[in-house]
Amino acid sequence: MEPNVQADAKVRAQRSTKPNGEPATEDEARSTAQLPSAPSAEIKTHRPAFEEVDSETLPAKPAALELEIQDKILQNYKLDGRDITPEHIAVLKVFARGISAATPEAAKEAARQLNDLCPPLNQTEEANNWMYMVWLVMLDIVADIGSTDAVQEGCVRILEELVQCAKGMMDVWGRNLRVWTDLPVLPITFDEFWENDVQSWKNISCFAARLMRSGLASDYDQAIMALRTALEEDMNTLPGFADCRTQVACLWIKHASPLYGGPATMCLQRWGFWIERLEKLGKEASVLGEDTREMALQTARTIRIVEKGVSHTLSA
Repeated sequence: MEPNVQADAKVRAQRSTKPNGEPATEDEARSTAQLPSAPSAEIKTHRPAFEEVDSETLPAKPAALELEIQDKILQNYKLDGRDITPEHIAVLKVFARGISAATPEAAKEAARQLNDLCPPLNQTEEANNWMYMVWLVMLDIVADIGSTDAVQEGCVRILEELVQCAKGMMDVWGRNLRVWTDLPVLPITFDEFWENDVQSWKNISCFAARLMRSGLASDYDQAIMALRTALEEDMNTLPGFADCRTQVACLWIKHASPLYGGPATMCLQRWGFWIERLEKLGKEASVLGEDTREMALQTARTIRIVEKGVSHTLSA
């Protein structure tokens, strides 16, 4: 029987390690945002999940990446002690196939299958829990395997097709949201992954930045937090910690081009300071590794290239 969403957070906390090497607490694994208490019921099987996927669309032989995604995620679920339902497997297969094919047609087909698998939206509790499960599967793929462009861009393509599917309105704990345009429950699911283990943190940050670039999300708060902690605060001297923070900040700048035209917190003076800080981090000997210093310099060069294309100067 599937654990409820609050129990999922506890399991994830037990599995996670923060960038400073300490185990994450349950609250830290769930970030500062608390999941609403409403979706506490178990995820129920809406219908025989395997029957919903059109067998005619299946390739004769799964691609290597498709098998890698399925095997890795299922292995992690078993290690975590999480029950694996037919719904989990059906959704995992849809994402794995859509990602590995790497074509617009495959992304559109994956979106269609997810739309078909979704329970009736008037079954509020079931629909909320199912939606949460879908995003957990997707973000597990991103966190555990998403260090490659193929996985990250594959998920973005699927979401870009999914938001074109107009299924109806959904009650998400008192708010009426559009399925799939508003990607209901996805922001809450992201809270399960911020600042877990180092590689997962980088993968999730990179993916969130890509979603912002694609217009699928506007998570300026996470972007500003990443840039501020890396570039405006005293550098943490714990091994690997400063490298991780700096790399995450660079990933946001690299992949989230809308940051340049963001809210008032993204003022020109702040960008100017960040450019100077990145150049200083890249040139001076510090606790940062060589790869991180080069990444900082490349990011500063990227910003200076971007500033040539806008009417204002980002730096002095």
